[in-house]
Amino acid sequence: MPDNHVTILRTDLLDPVYLSIYLNSVIGKLFVEKHFKGSSGQIELYPNEIAQFQIWDAPDSVQQKIRSKIEVSHQKREQSKQLLEIAKTGVERAIETDEAIATTWINQQLEALGINLSNSN
Repeated sequence: MPDNHVTILRTDLLDPVYLSIYLNSVIGKLFVEKHFKGSSGQIELYPNEIAQFQIWDAPDSVQQKIRSKIEVSHQKREQSKQLLEIAKTGVERAIETDEAIATTWINQQLEALGINLSNSN
């Protein structure tokens, strides 16, 4: 939680990823706004106030589904960064050498990532 201090929340009752997503959701932000102290841009959110938050104790299957989707999202974000770098480097190679060499290099990089592009439409 961003405030003047670092507050570490630990619980065995909820999945930590689920808890983080919940607290960063609209409802979590409303709880923060309701309970924080201070008005000078430096807010204070005390542990006893955090303890008053009403957090849905979702079934474990729901919490795990949310965790899984978040983890996949992070993996896809990292993969998109890798693909962007491959594309940039591929364009540079096409300019510096030729398109065929760049295309071969790009396909090798994609294959290394386990991505197979199909030329059929």
